[in-house]
Parts: sequence; structure tokens; C-alpha cells
Amino acid sequence: MGGDGGYANWIDDQGDVVGAADLPGSQTSHGFLWTHGTMRDLPPAGGARCSSAGAINDSGVAVGDVNDCHFNSSAAMVWRHGSAIDLNTLIAPTTTHLLKALYISERGEIVGESVLANGDRHMFLLIPTAH
Repeated sequence: MGGDGGYANWIDDQGDVVGAADLPGSQTSHGFLWTHGTMRDLPPAGGARCSSAGAINDSGVAVGDVNDCHFNSSAAMVWRHGSAIDLNTLIAPTTTHLLKALYISERGEIVGESVLANGDRHMFLLIPTAH
């Protein structure tokens, strides 16, 4: 996306690829979705400088994180049609903070890493509900 580096994290059954790539100047990076020969920017949300996409399902929904540009995650993210949503805004109020989404299933279940109020880290599983 105009910078010096990048990396891929996941490829789905249709050949879509997600990862992160540097922007011009290589001081920040954004998640990307590469599909049908075109790279699409998956920008961070919430004022974060950097993002990384870690996985994508066959429906084109990508997950990952926003971070400090040094691989320190600050919030788990989901991108639908290129729009970023902090997963913490989609769950009931809790003292657990979702840091990084690692995988999304075809049914929309998301697995990732979270941190408790006391600093302990745990894995999470989000299961979508019908509206």
C-alpha cells in the first residue's frame, strides 16, 4: 500500500488474502484484503494508527486488531465490506477487553485474545446471535 513491507496472514477458499502492509513512509501499517488482484485497505478504527487483519471467512468478513504499530494490540476488530468495527462495542458491558481477533468461522464465530481487569490474558469465543 505504498510502503516498504507487508505480510499475509490468511487465505480463504476463494483465494482472498488478508494481512497488513506499510503505508507510504513505512511508519504505519493497515490491514488489507487482497481479492481478484486488487488490494483493499482495512484501516484502523477508534483513532488507532495501525491495524492488521488476521483471518477472513468465505463471506468476506475479516478479523484482526488495531495496534500501536509495534505489534501491541489494543482492540479486536472486524471488517465488513471494508468498514472497521471494534468488537468491544458489540458485546455486553464487561471488565474483559477484547484485544485481538484471530479466527472467524463460516458461521461468524470469532476466536481471539482478551485481557481481564487484573491483567490476566485469556482466549475468547464470540458466537453471533440472531437479531
